[in-house]
Amino acid sequence: MTYDSKGKISIIIPILNEAGTVGEIMDNLEKLRGDFEIIFVDGGSDDGTDTMVEKRYSMVRSPRKGRSFQMNYGALLAQGSILLFLHADCRLSEDALDKIRCEISKGSK
Repeated sequence: MTYDSKGKISIIIPILNEAGTVGEIMDNLEKLRGDFEIIFVDGGSDDGTDTMVEKRYSMVRSPRKGRSFQMNYGALLAQGSILLFLHADCRLSEDALDKIRCEISKGSK
């Protein structure tokens, strides 16, 4: 498989009842640079997480519950040539996507 180090990165974040932490990752994502898309995939939150995310980002609901199903569903919808899966409590440095592209251009996978 060939990776396009200059292509769009699809950041896929499975969420389920993350009302306590989802605001922090959304703030963090706003600091990122480069060509990327963010796909939040909700697994059936009932604590308001979905409402919080939908105010700032687009979100999809997984047709099946479970983190692996959510991640796979997000991957199906992704338009990027690079997939980056994060948990809702992850934080990235502003230049994280540049670093990922750099490593891919060196042959890392």
